[in-house]
Amino acid sequence: MGFTQYWECKRGLDTEKFKAYVKDVKKVLEGVDIICHENDMPETPPTIKDDLIRFNGKGEDGHETFMITPEPSDFEFCKTARKPYDKYVVACLILAKFHFGDAIEISSDGDLEDWEDGLCLAQDKTGIILDISFDEEGNLKLV
Repeated sequence: MGFTQYWECKRGLDTEKFKAYVKDVKKVLEGVDIICHENDMPETPPTIKDDLIRFNGKGEDGHETFMITPEPSDFEFCKTARKPYDKYVVACLILAKFHFGDAIEISSDGDLEDWEDGLCLAQDKTGIILDISFDEEGNLKLV
């Protein structure tokens, strides 16, 4: 199954804002035992640094690696196949939209219902109240 999340940031992301974003991502990923650096490296923790966030689900619960940096990108994606780590990818993307606004475009093969778990996770772990929608082109918007 090819369920995928997409994003692009053609101008790159502000490095100071990225550091603040990393702090929120740490809150979301802290202590999560279903994610790791790569699905075939279950004992290696996710990478969460001031210039890189990278993780996957463990073993069979992983699919493609989620990786985001402040560097410019024309087209990035993470095919999660709806595996359990998808909600962490979604939470990270929602927080990216919160921190970077129009500097990042985010879309999905899913709809709002598919993003509900990630939205709740991002809100619960950070305390940030977020409301999302998708515009007519299918891009994530904060409302």
